[in-house]
Amino acid sequence: MRWIVASAVFLFALGSAAPAFAQYEHYILPNDVELAVRRVMAPVQGTAWLHAYYSNSAMGDISIIGIADKGTSCPAMFRIVYPDSSPRYPQYHATQEFGDCTDVPTIEFAPNRIIIRFGGWPKSQRHSFVAPSTYVFANRTLRQLNKRGT
Repeated sequence: MRWIVASAVFLFALGSAAPAFAQYEHYILPNDVELAVRRVMAPVQGTAWLHAYYSNSAMGDISIIGIADKGTSCPAMFRIVYPDSSPRYPQYHATQEFGDCTDVPTIEFAPNRIIIRFGGWPKSQRHSFVAPSTYVFANRTLRQLNKRGT
């Protein structure tokens, strides 16, 4: 597994405590979070990079990881690496891959959730139409809000 720090598109809602978030390559993950991300993502094939990092007291240290392993027709899919509810020594887990193969989602950070929007793809010779989609990560669960299209 190779790691690359890449840029990200960020929007975030201000909560009661100022969250820490990563943008571009000017932010370095805390060592314990970096080690946890590397451990959880070790079985994943392909190239992975930190797309976004978010930390607040309600959710803990959350890393959004981009994964490129499907060739040029699918530049990226994503996983969220997140801590369990243990306050002192959390164990980290990863969601299943999600996304629509675009590598530029819009991410909105809110105090108790993260909203990730993908713009979809128009129909072309390379692929069929993919409708825009929205995912919400809250309460340590990722769910897709809208799934439509053909």
